[in-house]
Amino acid sequence: MENRQYYIFTDGEQRGPYELDKLIEAGVRPSTYVWCKTMADWERADSVEEIRELFRRHLKRVKENGREPQEVQPAAVVTPVPFQPDAARGETEEERPQRFPFPADVESEPDYNRPPQVSMTLAVLSLLLCFPPAGIAAVVFAYKAQKSWEQSLKPGASDVEELRKKAHEYERLAKMWLGLTVALGIIAWTLIFSLPKN
Repeated sequence: MENRQYYIFTDGEQRGPYELDKLIEAGVRPSTYVWCKTMADWERADSVEEIRELFRRHLKRVKENGREPQEVQPAAVVTPVPFQPDAARGETEEERPQRFPFPADVESEPDYNRPPQVSMTLAVLSLLLCFPPAGIAAVVFAYKAQKSWEQSLKPGASDVEELRKKAHEYERLAKMWLGLTVALGIIAWTLIFSLPKN
């Protein structure tokens, strides 16, 4: 399983990223809000299963060393509490992202397990009706996206992940060229129809 890295929101600021085994050292407690790239929103640490397991292991080590845990409580007795807006400050649920902003330097990765969403039909139509030079590129990349995806589905295919990444990269390029083809086509047709007629 991928070794996820977590950002934490503590003392009014965002910190991280931290490896899982560094979270307690970084000051994460059950009530600390955490976020990683696979999560849709910030969540309390005690609502994330692998962090709860980290707390359990930490508690076990502390007891084995003959010390009483001071700050980290057993996850089993901690009830996850959802974000509660501070009415006294006039906060609403919609304002949560302002209190817990997403890391600006982390780009969300596309879902490589979904097929490319680019239409070969649209690419061909853009080639025929809009701007052929750019339309050719749209058709080529749309074809490559479909081909790479089909190859990743074949039984015994090697480098499935790499093939799917290529399919999504071709999808991105196909959509870019498709948009460019349509834009140039509109400009070209506008100029054609605006020419003075004899």
